[in-house]
Amino acid sequence: MVAQMGILGWDPHRYYPGGRSSAELWATHRIKLDGNDLSFRANLSTVSDGRLVSYNAGYIDSVAARALVSAVDDTLSRRYHGIRLYHLSDFRTAIVVRNANTSPAALECIEPHEREGDLLDVSRLISMSGRLNPEIVRLNSYLVEAQALLAGNCANTLIPWSPASALNLSPFGSTVGTPIGRTAIVGFMDFLGGIAGSGGMEFHRVGNGRLDTDYAAKGAKVVELLKAGCAFVMCHINSPDEMSHMVDLQGKIYSLEQIDMHIVAPIVRYFRSNGDEHGGVLLLPDHYSNTVIVQPTGCRRDIHSLDPVPFVLWDGVHSDDRETFCESESCAGAYGHPCLHVSQLMPLLFNRGERVAACDSTV
Repeated sequence: MVAQMGILGWDPHRYYPGGRSSAELWATHRIKLDGNDLSFRANLSTVSDGRLVSYNAGYIDSVAARALVSAVDDTLSRRYHGIRLYHLSDFRTAIVVRNANTSPAALECIEPHEREGDLLDVSRLISMSGRLNPEIVRLNSYLVEAQALLAGNCANTLIPWSPASALNLSPFGSTVGTPIGRTAIVGFMDFLGGIAGSGGMEFHRVGNGRLDTDYAAKGAKVVELLKAGCAFVMCHINSPDEMSHMVDLQGKIYSLEQIDMHIVAPIVRYFRSNGDEHGGVLLLPDHYSNTVIVQPTGCRRDIHSLDPVPFVLWDGVHSDDRETFCESESCAGAYGHPCLHVSQLMPLLFNRGERVAACDSTV
């Protein structure tokens, strides 16, 4: 969510609510937080002998997950006033704690997708420096009881993370310095719907967040919106990210091939066949590909890192002398030195090629 906000021009230092769940709740249930409330993303996960074995409960589907969430919430909401559990999608749920009177920044939570194989103490999944806020103590107790209710299911544990306060964004046009008309986001992830709703953009939910998402439908929707007069469309595809976390190399290669074939190619064809519409396409990932083994582990990362990611900007007019899209080529490209800050991406797209034109490598 931090990456997507930054790409779209909202400075995360100013606007990020500490986590993604408040955006997801707005998108899925139209639930808005008040100033003293907190929400958490909470994964339905699988724990065996105290050890986390699956951060997504074997990728539980939404139908099964929704039934488990309803059972837990129906039982525990009666005893834990002010704490509610909501289903989002697949293994993703959200917990709301009203009047928590705690900043998200004061809390420490594990990120389950980065902790598979670790031993967990469910009674201490949420911690903070100093004395625990009474509402957080209650929430840890809630999680222990939730685990007891879920016993015997593949999804037998709730793991909260990414605590968030309310999301309040300025209009999207203000992030690029000019009114730009109709704008939209095409994607599946709930937090994108929250960003769109708070920032005054349309949200079109297409496909799913898995490897088998409908890539062709996503590409077709983008082209449809461009034809209908949208001045800006963002398309988000979650599958390469999910494949990275699951360490599925073949799945990631497949997802990238589908994106090339069914999303990037149709959009480029659209602009090439409509010469009067001077369009720009900006393509970028959220994972560094980890071509270098990380020491001392001897492994490549399967998590997010602070490494800059490559991007490619196409407008059919300007170019540099790079011919492939990868880390080394990007470093040698027009925007490789110095690396751009994420806040520069939208101005770069809307002023297509401005910095490229000043580069010696322009052809």
